Amino acid sequence: MAWTPIKTPQRSELTVEEYVGGESKILHKISVDGYISAFSFSPNGDLLSYFQGPPEATHSDGFSLMLLDMKNLEKQPLEIAPPSMPTRPINPGRSDPSWSPTGELILFEARYKSEETLRGSYYIVSIDGRILGPSSGGIWDQDGRYIRDRMKIGDLSSNDYIVIEMDVSSYKEKRYTDDIIKLGSSSPVSWSSLSPSGQKIAYIMNKEIFVYDTIKKTTVSYGTSQDSRKFFWIFPEE
Repeated sequence: MAWTPIKTPQRSELTVEEYVGGESKILHKISVDGYISAFSFSPNGDLLSYFQGPPEATHSDGFSLMLLDMKNLEKQPLEIAPPSMPTRPINPGRSDPSWSPTGELILFEARYKSEETLRGSYYIVSIDGRILGPSSGGIWDQDGRYIRDRMKIGDLSSNDYIVIEMDVSSYKEKRYTDDIIKLGSSSPVSWSSLSPSGQKIAYIMNKEIFVYDTIKKTTVSYGTSQDSRKFFWIFPEE
């Protein structure tokens, strides 16, 4: 496991621990002048990615995407994506870096162009830092060949969606579903999540969990939920 207590506004730590037989052992500890945020392990657990920024990153931006080799902890963490533009006016709310199933690529949020929103856009980077390209946000498919996401159509109150797909090898994006997907009734959807195949959308409406099949165009109820924040798809889907 890894955790990041913030000791002071100007200094942060990243601690990686291993638990064996009920005993904990500190494998690695990084202490930096600045801010560490949003980490995630590679699928095989050999690598750890995280964001690191200067002290002013707690109220602006300027994060780099870093990589820690868990098999060789004597190596210094590697910067695999450069700092994003220091233009964020509020505390950064970054999502965790998202690994491809092969462990060779990482999907992350950053701001590298002046015309991008303050929240940023999404990029794909290889673990050696040699390949960096723009991407749709979303979720990796099981093979790591595509990234898919549901996109709302209309205003904020709309429950109409489409699914988009990006080919990772060519960075080309296309529409994955032909028809507009209408989730539920006129009540607002409080949270939704696309499955890796792009075939199903799970969502919460009026504290009830539903799953919509984009191929069969059917909706199934899975009971009520008191927590409308997040849930995740686990392989396999069926």
